[in-house]
Amino acid sequence: MEAEIIPMCKDQGMAIVSWAALGGGQLMSAEQRKRTEQNPDARPKGSRRDADRNVSDVLEKIAVDNSTTLQAVGFPIVGVQTIEHVKAMPEAMRVSLSKSDIEGTQSAYKFDPLFPMSFLFNHRNDQPYSLALTAADNQQCQMAAWINSPPK
Repeated sequence: MEAEIIPMCKDQGMAIVSWAALGGGQLMSAEQRKRTEQNPDARPKGSRRDADRNVSDVLEKIAVDNSTTLQAVGFPIVGVQTIEHVKAMPEAMRVSLSKSDIEGTQSAYKFDPLFPMSFLFNHRNDQPYSLALTAADNQQCQMAAWINSPPK
C-alpha cells in the first residue's frame, strides 16, 4: 500500500482493508518457522527478511504475555481462505494491546512514509513518523516559526 494513502483515509474517515495483513505468511512464531523450514512440502514463503523476523519475535512475546497466538496479536482480520482463520477470530477479538505493546511493534520495523513526508517531518532523523504529526511538527517550519497546533 502506498504510504500517502493512510493519511488520506484517516482524513476522510475511510477504513483500510489490508492485503496480506500478516506479511503474506512471513510473520510466524519461532515454532512455526521451524516447522515450515523442516517441511519439504511447505509452500515457499518468499525471502525471509530480518525485519520480518524482528516483528515476529515482538508479536510472539506479546502473544505469550496475552496467552494467545502471534496471528491474533498481529492483525485480527478474518481470513477467508481456511476454516481455521474463522475459528481463530474470537480469540483475536479478546486481545487488547497496551501502549508499550504498540510501541514495541512499531520499533521492531521502522515505517518509512516516503518523500515528501520523510523530508518534512524527519529530515534530522530524530522524530518517528506518526499520523498525529501536524504543521507544528514540520522540522523546516520549526526553523523559522512557531505554530500552535491542536493535537490530533
